[in-house]
Amino acid sequence: MRRATLFWGFILILLGAILLLQNLGIITVNLWSIFIPVLIIAFGVWILWGSLSRKSLRTEHFEIPIENIKQANLRIQHGAGRLTVKEGVGEGLLVAGDCIGGVSTTTSSSGDRIDIKLSVPDYGFSWLGWTPSNRLDWDLKLTQNLPLSLVFETGAAETQIDLRHLIVRELRLSSGASSTRIDMPANARNTTATIKTGAASVDIRIPEGVSARIRATGGLSSITVDRHRFPASDGKYQSTDYDSATNKVDIEIAVGVGSVDIR
Repeated sequence: MRRATLFWGFILILLGAILLLQNLGIITVNLWSIFIPVLIIAFGVWILWGSLSRKSLRTEHFEIPIENIKQANLRIQHGAGRLTVKEGVGEGLLVAGDCIGGVSTTTSSSGDRIDIKLSVPDYGFSWLGWTPSNRLDWDLKLTQNLPLSLVFETGAAETQIDLRHLIVRELRLSSGASSTRIDMPANARNTTATIKTGAASVDIRIPEGVSARIRATGGLSSITVDRHRFPASDGKYQSTDYDSATNKVDIEIAVGVGSVDIR
């Protein structure tokens, strides 16, 4: 990040120096006639430089303990890259992760409830510091022992969310141009999921033995639902035993352009 900022600082100084020399009459170059070509060349060099510097990214490990918590609300704000979420955190931990590119953690507690936000670190002038090497690859593991409320806000990401062994009461996801795979909880009783995406591919897998009610809308999207498990009725898809089922998910999904596959 620091090298990218230095690079763009050098480009600005160079352009400023040329403009100063022009104003002093030392050179007669028309700065504005070369401004756009110089920026295009600089941008190309920047991309190549970033692609060759992936090894410079750091991996940050973090852990948040359970302590006296009985309910957790987790908000994950992730950018471009890969995001993986599943069970398997260590004993006594609520959430842990290994985050290439770093992570900023914010927590607040009220009684036996905790609110956690995981977000991209604030580097300042992030558009200057971004390069293709700053791909955010996060691998997060969550506790299987507490009820969770999960909110995902992602960008151009490849996202894998495996909730099969987790107790997730509420799931909300909003994303841009992305590819998302979600495995719904298998034994969480009632789960509510709201998914809104732009240009995206969304695959949702509902474990056997879990009933579902699904409402799906899309602009220029292809929506495929397993109608053997979830017959269509009154503008939705719903398991025949939904009302009496022990474990069920209520899914509302809206996709702008892309594909949705629910099975």
